[in-house]
Amino acid sequence: MIEKRITTDRPGPFADKKGSAPGKHPPFRHLLSFVIAAAVILIVVLGIITGYVEKWLWMRQLDYTGIFWTLLSVQWAMFCLAFVFAFLYLWLNLG
Repeated sequence: MIEKRITTDRPGPFADKKGSAPGKHPPFRHLLSFVIAAAVILIVVLGIITGYVEKWLWMRQLDYTGIFWTLLSVQWAMFCLAFVFAFLYLWLNLG
């Protein structure tokens, strides 16, 4: 006679929790991903800000704060202008 084997799946560590469908990550993984992304963004922003603070302190020491603010405003204006131009170009061509 041929016997049929009965196999049962062992429940995972989160099987009794609500919302733990097979193939889904536990809820704390989303929080962990968010915290890691926020930390990376914070480190990048702090690196950029410290560069500007260093330039500002150096220019202030030389009494060139007006030149610092002029250079900073020109950089931001050029960035914004390039961003708007690229956005409009891509929007018109891809839309």
